[in-house]
Amino acid sequence: MPELHSFLYSLLLAAFLLTTCHAQQRKVHIVYMGELPKGDFSVASTHHSMLKTVLGSKSSVKDSLIYSYGRSFNGFAANLTDEEVESFSDMEGVVSVIPNHILKLHTTRSWDFMGISKDTVGPPKEGNVIVGLLDTGIWPESESFNDDGFTAPPAKWKGKCTGANFTCNKCIMDAKKHDDREFAYGSGHINPEGALDPGLVYDASEGDYINFLCKQGYNTTTLRKITWDNSSVCTSTEPGRAWDLNYPSFSVAVEDGQQILAIFNRTVTNVGSENSIYTASMYIPTSIGVTVEPSVLSFSKVGEQKSFLVMVYGPPITQQPIISGAIMWKDGIHVVRSPLVIYTILPGSTYSSSYSLPHKTPNFEGLSMYHKNGILTGK
Repeated sequence: MPELHSFLYSLLLAAFLLTTCHAQQRKVHIVYMGELPKGDFSVASTHHSMLKTVLGSKSSVKDSLIYSYGRSFNGFAANLTDEEVESFSDMEGVVSVIPNHILKLHTTRSWDFMGISKDTVGPPKEGNVIVGLLDTGIWPESESFNDDGFTAPPAKWKGKCTGANFTCNKCIMDAKKHDDREFAYGSGHINPEGALDPGLVYDASEGDYINFLCKQGYNTTTLRKITWDNSSVCTSTEPGRAWDLNYPSFSVAVEDGQQILAIFNRTVTNVGSENSIYTASMYIPTSIGVTVEPSVLSFSKVGEQKSFLVMVYGPPITQQPIISGAIMWKDGIHVVRSPLVIYTILPGSTYSSSYSLPHKTPNFEGLSMYHKNGILTGK
């Protein structure tokens, strides 16, 4: 028995030391502090002082600090333990502490597919081209994964596709379908030339987004760290649904066991032809009802705005997989598509967004990626 007790004690001690070592392991984090201070002010000195307060010595600061950001925003990168991350998260003036991630680029023939080959972006345009990277996830049905012209995978390749509603080809050679697909694959393929003539756009003002953030639990203090404007105010921090944000998508979070019922107000601006008529159409499972009022929008000039209402309704749902569809405005030339998703959340959960899981309502004493109650995001 003494030997057994000694053995168990050794195991517990080893587990404790392993956990402690893991917690004390330093990893690169970005401490984001929002807007740069006004006037002649050394952000680097502030960053050194903050690090010394948490780490305790100048030598530790030198070993930890990687870079001070002082041009476009205020912040620094440093090697930090979990405990140190928590300390910085609680500091006044810190907006968030974000783990550093290294991302790798993958591409085959994307340049031609995106319409930015040499024939398209020639001498007249090449001196004034802005290149942006949009990560829209994977959508197997997208033309991006068309395997025309690709040779078969090597015979030794043993990858396979598992799941329903999609198949592998010579381009997608190993994939698994996951519960949250509509939220994971993003917007699909972006057509740069088509984006120059969208037909209709959904404009949103700064005030719209302020109202949106306030309904997600932000208060005036944390809001101003995002807007960089001391006139920004949250009149209420009571969490709620921000369905009236003029956003080109519709996300319906339904408490488990409750009836589907949501009403959205949207306004579109005509950026296409002067005289144009758009008719609403949609695709959605037959068990769900969607009404668009009015269902026809007539424009007589560019820049003209029209508002419409969308009502989504249906029977009570319980532990229902994500239901997805779309509402489209068509004028014979343009197709303006807005995705619509319906999903269940646990009773009492805060209304979550189209890209996040339900969270408990956080008490925002200081906005932090490491807030113990989680961060409330989205709509």
